[in-house]
Amino acid sequence: MADNMKVRIVDDKVVVVEQLEESLDVKEELSFSTTGVDHSDTIRKIERGTLQWFVAKVTAFEPDGTELGEDYLGGCIYKDLDDFIENSMYFKDMVAEAIQNGAVRAAA
Repeated sequence: MADNMKVRIVDDKVVVVEQLEESLDVKEELSFSTTGVDHSDTIRKIERGTLQWFVAKVTAFEPDGTELGEDYLGGCIYKDLDDFIENSMYFKDMVAEAIQNGAVRAAA
C-alpha cells in the first residue's frame, strides 16, 4: 500500500485515510502577516521533507464495502500520514463526520 493511503478499522467501520496534495501555498498560508506567528521553522521543515503539508481525506465504509461518506481537512502539517492518524485531534472527528455524511445521504 502506498505511503499516502492507510486503512484502519474504527468502530467496526473500514476507514481509508488518504494524503492528498494541498493546493494552497504553505508560505502564504503560514506567513506572519496571515497568522501573526513566525512559522519559518515549520516552513523549512516542510521544504526539507521532515514535515508534510497536505489535505487529509477520510472515507468510511461498512465491512461489506458499502461507502458511507467522506470528509476532508486541508492545511495538515504532520511527519506523515501515520502521524496524522495517531496524533491528530481531528482524525476521530473526521471519521465520525464521514459516517454521519453517509447517514444523511442514506436518509435523503
